[in-house]
Amino acid sequence: MRIYMGIPNAKQLGFEPEFIRHLGAFVVSLLTAVIVSYVGIIGFIELVVLHIARFLVGSNHLFSMPTAILVGTSIALSADSIVKLISIYVDAVAELPLGVVTSIIGALFLVYLIIKRLRE
Repeated sequence: MRIYMGIPNAKQLGFEPEFIRHLGAFVVSLLTAVIVSYVGIIGFIELVVLHIARFLVGSNHLFSMPTAILVGTSIALSADSIVKLISIYVDAVAELPLGVVTSIIGALFLVYLIIKRLRE
Protein backbone atom coordinates (compact mmCIF):
# COMPACT_ATOMS: atom_id res chain seq x y z
CA MET A 1 0.00 0.00 0.00
CA ARG A 2 1.03 3.58 -0.41
CA ILE A 3 0.79 4.29 3.32
CA TYR A 4 4.54 3.66 3.52
CA MET A 5 5.14 6.91 1.64
CA GLY A 6 4.05 8.92 4.65
CA ILE A 7 0.75 10.15 6.00
CA PRO A 8 0.54 13.37 3.93
CA ASN A 9 1.24 11.52 0.67
CA ALA A 10 -1.21 8.76 1.56
CA LYS A 11 -3.93 11.36 2.22
CA GLN A 12 -3.18 13.07 -1.10
CA LEU A 13 -3.60 9.73 -2.87
CA GLY A 14 -7.01 9.23 -1.28
CA PHE A 15 -6.14 6.79 1.48
CA GLU A 16 -7.18 7.22 5.10
CA PRO A 17 -4.14 6.30 7.23
CA GLU A 18 -6.08 6.30 10.52
CA PHE A 19 -8.67 3.91 9.13
CA ILE A 20 -5.96 1.63 7.74
CA ARG A 21 -4.13 1.72 11.08
CA HIS A 22 -7.32 0.86 13.01
CA LEU A 23 -8.24 -1.84 10.51
CA GLY A 24 -4.77 -3.37 10.84
CA ALA A 25 -4.98 -3.37 14.64
CA PHE A 26 -8.43 -4.99 14.47
CA VAL A 27 -7.29 -7.70 12.04
CA VAL A 28 -4.18 -8.47 14.13
CA SER A 29 -6.28 -8.66 17.31
CA LEU A 30 -8.81 -10.92 15.64
CA LEU A 31 -6.11 -13.24 14.28
CA THR A 32 -4.43 -13.37 17.69
CA ALA A 33 -7.74 -14.27 19.33
CA VAL A 34 -8.38 -17.02 16.79
CA ILE A 35 -4.88 -18.47 17.22
CA VAL A 36 -5.10 -18.42 21.03
CA SER A 37 -8.55 -20.05 20.84
CA TYR A 38 -7.24 -22.77 18.57
CA VAL A 39 -3.91 -23.45 20.28
CA GLY A 40 -5.14 -22.87 23.80
CA ILE A 41 -3.97 -20.76 26.66
CA ILE A 42 -0.55 -22.42 26.65
CA GLY A 43 0.03 -20.65 23.36
CA PHE A 44 -0.88 -17.36 25.07
CA ILE A 45 2.20 -17.53 27.28
CA GLU A 46 4.31 -17.89 24.16
CA LEU A 47 2.90 -14.60 22.90
CA VAL A 48 4.18 -12.93 26.07
CA VAL A 49 7.61 -14.57 25.94
CA LEU A 50 8.97 -12.28 23.22
CA HIS A 51 8.21 -9.24 25.38
CA ILE A 52 10.08 -10.85 28.27
CA ALA A 53 13.04 -11.63 26.00
CA ARG A 54 13.13 -8.06 24.69
CA PHE A 55 13.06 -6.81 28.27
CA LEU A 56 16.02 -9.05 29.16
CA VAL A 57 18.34 -8.57 26.16
CA GLY A 58 16.95 -5.70 24.09
CA SER A 59 15.28 -5.65 20.70
CA ASN A 60 18.15 -7.08 18.63
CA HIS A 61 16.68 -10.22 17.04
CA LEU A 62 20.04 -11.96 17.06
CA PHE A 63 19.78 -12.17 20.85
CA SER A 64 16.06 -11.82 21.55
CA MET A 65 14.90 -14.83 19.50
CA PRO A 66 17.17 -17.43 21.17
CA THR A 67 16.36 -15.84 24.53
CA ALA A 68 12.64 -16.11 23.73
CA ILE A 69 13.08 -19.81 23.00
CA LEU A 70 14.87 -20.38 26.30
CA VAL A 71 12.45 -18.25 28.32
CA GLY A 72 9.41 -19.90 26.70
CA THR A 73 10.73 -23.37 27.40
CA SER A 74 11.59 -22.40 30.97
CA ILE A 75 8.13 -20.95 31.61
CA ALA A 76 6.37 -23.98 30.13
CA LEU A 77 8.49 -26.42 32.15
CA SER A 78 8.09 -24.34 35.31
CA ALA A 79 4.32 -24.23 34.86
CA ASP A 80 4.23 -27.99 34.37
CA SER A 81 6.37 -28.52 37.47
CA ILE A 82 4.06 -26.26 39.49
CA VAL A 83 1.05 -28.28 38.31
CA LYS A 84 2.76 -31.55 39.29
CA LEU A 85 3.76 -30.19 42.72
CA ILE A 86 0.26 -28.90 43.42
CA SER A 87 -1.30 -32.24 42.49
CA ILE A 88 1.20 -34.11 44.71
CA TYR A 89 0.80 -31.69 47.63
CA VAL A 90 -3.00 -31.72 47.49
CA ASP A 91 -3.05 -35.47 46.76
CA ALA A 92 -5.55 -34.81 44.02
CA VAL A 93 -7.13 -37.47 41.86
CA ALA A 94 -6.91 -35.27 38.76
CA GLU A 95 -4.21 -32.80 37.81
CA LEU A 96 -4.82 -29.09 37.60
CA PRO A 97 -4.96 -28.08 33.92
CA LEU A 98 -1.70 -26.59 32.72
CA GLY A 99 -3.60 -23.74 31.12
CA VAL A 100 -4.61 -22.44 34.55
CA VAL A 101 -1.00 -21.84 35.62
CA THR A 102 0.06 -20.42 32.27
CA SER A 103 -2.94 -18.10 32.20
CA ILE A 104 -2.01 -16.79 35.66
CA ILE A 105 1.56 -16.14 34.50
CA GLY A 106 0.34 -14.55 31.28
CA ALA A 107 -2.26 -12.41 33.03
CA LEU A 108 0.25 -11.11 35.56
CA PHE A 109 2.67 -10.15 32.82
CA LEU A 110 -0.11 -8.57 30.77
CA VAL A 111 -1.08 -6.42 33.77
CA TYR A 112 2.58 -5.45 34.11
CA LEU A 113 2.71 -4.41 30.44
CA ILE A 114 -0.47 -2.35 30.77
CA ILE A 115 0.80 -0.56 33.88
CA LYS A 116 4.14 0.09 32.19
CA ARG A 117 2.39 1.50 29.11
CA LEU A 118 0.17 3.77 31.23
CA ARG A 119 3.17 5.21 33.09
CA GLU A 120 4.87 6.24 29.82
